[in-house]
This record gives sequence, structure tokens and C-alpha cells, in this order.
Amino acid sequence: MTFSALSPLADYRNAPRGPGLYIIGVVIDPSQPVELAEEINGYLWNYPTNLTLEYVGNSLSKGYGVRGRLSSHARKKGCKGVAEMVDQRKPLWFAAASGPQYSEFEAAFLALRNETQFALNTREEHERSAARQHRAIRAAMTQGERDFYDRLDMGEHGEGM
Repeated sequence: MTFSALSPLADYRNAPRGPGLYIIGVVIDPSQPVELAEEINGYLWNYPTNLTLEYVGNSLSKGYGVRGRLSSHARKKGCKGVAEMVDQRKPLWFAAASGPQYSEFEAAFLALRNETQFALNTREEHERSAARQHRAIRAAMTQGERDFYDRLDMGEHGEGM
């Protein structure tokens, strides 16, 4: 998996449609190029260089998807922190990973969150991600499996029946 080429947020129309993951960042050193790393890392893929990543998001939509979410951010309808940066005319850039398999990576990227990285992400995405995965697993179960699961008593400390 790799991120798409970096583009200014104003060029959100270049983003892929459909589900996926996206990152938004601000340039660290304007005198240096903004680019994706040449080496693909097993954990961070081709993470951007010379960019402080401010926000990570996803879209599960099969319609406009990632492009639609980036459009919302560019029009100041998404994250309030990104909207403030757009108002301040900060040069924001984005990269995206297209495909439904990447939409759940948002929670994993937020595990890297600190004061300088993904600082604009304020919701507990890991809880939302876990709830989505739980619904998907439950939907794939037979009625008998759901009934068995629902009858389990995990006890106060989750040690089982």
C-alpha cells in the first residue's frame, strides 16, 4: 500500500473517489520540497517528508468518498481545526490511500498521535472503528452463532462462563 502523490488541499478534485484513508498536513520548511518518502516502510508506507501531519481521516462511502471528505475540509465544512488553517491560508497538503481495506487504518494512525502529529483529530476513532468492526462481524454470523454469543456471560473480569 502506498499513498497517492501529495497535492495541495485546494486540488482535492485530484483525490480518488470511493472509500479510503487520507492525511492532511502543513509544510514544515517552505524552502524544501513536499514529497512522499521514496522508501516504502512496512509500518508507515511512503509517509510524507517535510510535512507535519495535522489530521487523518477516512471515508467508507463508495460514492465521492475520500474526494468528498477532502472537499468538505477545503470548504471549511469538516474538522474545525482544518477550517481555521484554511481561513489562515496555511498551505495544506493531502495524500490518500484508495480502497475499502484502508478506511480502517485511521485508528491505527491515531496510535501515533502526539502534540505535533494528528493534533487536530479529537474524536476517539478507535472506538468508532471497533464498533464498525463489531457490526460487520456480527452481520456475518449465523443466527445460531449470534444467539450463542449473546448468551455468553463473560463475568466481571472477562474470564468466561
